[in-house]
Amino acid sequence: MAEQRKRRVCGAARVYVSINRRGEIAMNAAAFGEIDEPASVTLMYEAKKRRIGVKFPVSADENFFPVRRYGRGRRMRIVRAARLLKQFGIEIERTLIFADAETVMFRGSPMLVLDLRAAESEPGAGATGLRGADELKNPVGMNKNPVATAPGSDRAGYR
Repeated sequence: MAEQRKRRVCGAARVYVSINRRGEIAMNAAAFGEIDEPASVTLMYEAKKRRIGVKFPVSADENFFPVRRYGRGRRMRIVRAARLLKQFGIEIERTLIFADAETVMFRGSPMLVLDLRAAESEPGAGATGLRGADELKNPVGMNKNPVATAPGSDRAGYR
């Protein structure tokens, strides 16, 4: 089981992570520091709890997603996760914000946990950031029978 990691303070900045409809996960410097600032990350998805894991990669991981600099001053980091969203049928209608995303240790490496059920939509996007009554029952537009695996794997749950 993943254990809670003690949060490091990077200046006075709070951890900020968001995901937009194109599948781009943006992290501020504090969030990127929480996972030890790798050049690439491993993304995982847990369908039952609707959570995305952004993890420091280890050699046993099979799928790596490059991290790029982003924004003014190039201090933000961005991960293009459209492949993960497509594989699991996750549809994001508007930018979702994960203020103070939880950091846990998963098999010896730090991981940010992005809970899609608890995410807030960007300011001015409406209460849920989604359209239609059906999407209100299923906040992130997931398929009815998703399989919880890491991208490219046939094993259930986080690896």
